[in-house]
Amino acid sequence: MGKPIRRCQGIMRMHLAHQVRWLSRGNTTRRLFELRDVLLVFFKEKEHDFQKDLEDEEFISRLAYLSDIFGALNHLNLSFQGPDCTVTEFILKLGAFVRKLDLWMKNVETDLPVGAGEQEELIDIQADETAKTKHKECFPLNFWVSMASSYPTLARHAVPQLLIFPSTWECEQRFLAFMAIKSKSRNCLAAPGHDFRRAVSKVMPRIDQLVEKKQIQPLH
Repeated sequence: MGKPIRRCQGIMRMHLAHQVRWLSRGNTTRRLFELRDVLLVFFKEKEHDFQKDLEDEEFISRLAYLSDIFGALNHLNLSFQGPDCTVTEFILKLGAFVRKLDLWMKNVETDLPVGAGEQEELIDIQADETAKTKHKECFPLNFWVSMASSYPTLARHAVPQLLIFPSTWECEQRFLAFMAIKSKSRNCLAAPGHDFRRAVSKVMPRIDQLVEKKQIQPLH
C-alpha cells in the first residue's frame, strides 16, 4: 500500500499549469481514481512514468481500495466533530467502525464487494441510539421513512415490504369508502378523487396552512 501513497504524493508535488487546491488524503485518492482516464491521457502526452501505473490493473485496484478506506476514515472523523457529540456516541461509532473493518476484511478475502450496503448500514443503525429510541416511539413504516436519508439502502428494502397489505381488510375499507362517496345522492360528482383521499387518508389536514393560502376577498 506504500507505493500508491508515494505515487499520489508525487502527483501533488508536480508543477501543473493551473493552481490545484490541497485536499485531504481521502479526497485526493478519490479524485485521482475518478480522473484516472483523463490523467492517463495527460501523462502520455507528457511521457511521464506515471502512465505505467495508471495502466496497471493491480495499481488501480489498490488505488480504489485506498480511496474507499480513506473516505471511510474521513467520514468517521467528521462524525466526531461538533458540539453535540458525546463520549457515549463516540464509543458506539468507533465500535461500529471496527466491526465494519472486520466485515471488509472478510469481504476482501472472499472477493465480495466492499462498500456502503445493507451490512454496513445495519452495523451503523445497531449503534445508533437515536434510531433505537425513535423505533420504539414510531410505527415501523413511519420509522423507516424517517430513516431514508440516514440509511437509504435499508429503508429502500424495508418500506416496500411494510406497504404490502397483510389482508384484504384495507382494500375492503377503501372500497366501502368509495361506494359511500359515489352513491346515488352524490352521483353528480364527476371526480371524487379529493373526497376519496380525505376519507381513507390517516394524515391530519393542516388547517392553518390551508387557511393562510386562501386569499381574503375584499368587501365591496
